[in-house]
Amino acid sequence: MATETLEQRAAEAPVQDNEQVSSSAETRQFVTFMTGGEVFAVDMAPVQEIIRMPEVVRVPMAPATLNGLANLRGKVLPIISLRRLFGFAEQAPDDATRAVIIDVGQPLGFVVDRVASVVGVEPNQIEGVGAIRSAVDTDLLSGLIKGVGVTA
Repeated sequence: MATETLEQRAAEAPVQDNEQVSSSAETRQFVTFMTGGEVFAVDMAPVQEIIRMPEVVRVPMAPATLNGLANLRGKVLPIISLRRLFGFAEQAPDDATRAVIIDVGQPLGFVVDRVASVVGVEPNQIEGVGAIRSAVDTDLLSGLIKGVGVTA
């Protein structure tokens, strides 16, 4: 099971004009990723690592969003399907599929179609989700980052 550290991912991430990180202490780092044809971002602070899709063991009677449990260096890691959580059609994992490991009190792996980049975002680039219309349940979102694109 190959792993990619955040430092490696950040070093490999393409930097676009709108991603220039200012010296402001207010700038926040986000990991951007694609799922179901949509672009999402998660604050980098709780992200522990990004790994290739691990082998999972299905859990009988588990919620549909739980792909199963994986072994991450001897620890049990629940693997959550963002496609199912957001109501997107199923898609078989491929070489770009990753699990973003986020510490939410305990580590959870969230399956994404592909990780795009690490971006720096100023607070004025983040707006509420109330005004947007999306294929995704906005109750699961905390904001919309303006002016950040993802390259293919």
